[in-house]
Amino acid sequence: MTSGSNTNTSVQQPPFPIFDGENYDIWCVKMKTLFLSYDIWEFVEEGYEEPENVEILSNARKQQLKETKKKDAKALHLIQQGVANPIFPRIINATTSKEAWDILQKEYRGTLKDVAKCRA
Repeated sequence: MTSGSNTNTSVQQPPFPIFDGENYDIWCVKMKTLFLSYDIWEFVEEGYEEPENVEILSNARKQQLKETKKKDAKALHLIQQGVANPIFPRIINATTSKEAWDILQKEYRGTLKDVAKCRA
């Protein structure tokens, strides 16, 4: 016989924001918050520079570059998962999160007034 108390304390995750071609500015704010929660917004906003010759880097710098690429890949993955299938072909060839984000911004971003409204 089981006790009457329920000790399940798991928190249900809210639905992942999916951009379907409408309300880009709202989706953008939600995604930015998601990136900030994973501490990867800087990769989306600023990108990163990959050295021309990785072979001459110190082991510490190589490890740092590996971590940078991993974080950027996570951000790119979130962007890819955050767009509906009809939108995905626009970013299918993007190799960094900044590249994918910039493509979507260029095509769908509204006015700055609209963005400010979403943040209020």
